[in-house]
Amino acid sequence: DFTVSFFEGPPFAFAGAKHKHGNYANCVRFSEDGTLFASVGSDGYGVVYDGGTGVPLALCPPRSALGKKKNEDTNDGHAGSVYACAWSPSGRVLLTVGADKTAKAWDASGVLTKSAASAGDGARASPGGSLDALPRLAVTRTFRFAKEPGVGDMLVGCAFLGEETCVALSLD
Repeated sequence: DFTVSFFEGPPFAFAGAKHKHGNYANCVRFSEDGTLFASVGSDGYGVVYDGGTGVPLALCPPRSALGKKKNEDTNDGHAGSVYACAWSPSGRVLLTVGADKTAKAWDASGVLTKSAASAGDGARASPGGSLDALPRLAVTRTFRFAKEPGVGDMLVGCAFLGEETCVALSLD
């Protein structure tokens, strides 16, 4: 049903569906300290949530949501499905990889501050309106792995090997 659900515990109990992707939710990852988690999906969106409450905090929008063409060379969101994500050890960078053969580093440092502030006042309410009203993370770096079309170059996994080093896995 494309939803990202949140469970509180232990004992773990359903605390609600926090977001419904427009297509499959492909990956969900918590930051190392558990203050944030992110979901990415085949709709091209990434959503960052508060790790304690599941409240959506920020978006990693696809290129299409920004009015950019699929073939346009930009440092914006992915042009297609996003298959995996990973957090840097500090939680300041969210790395995403996708079918467009790119890995994108998103600046999540502002979300850490927002998450800490909401935890301090016990706020649990979801932001009003649609998710599109949420703040958007900025892409700080785009890594391109192929210039020629080829299914084998799609990126399907990623991980951090320290604060400054990351790896990506392609189908080939």
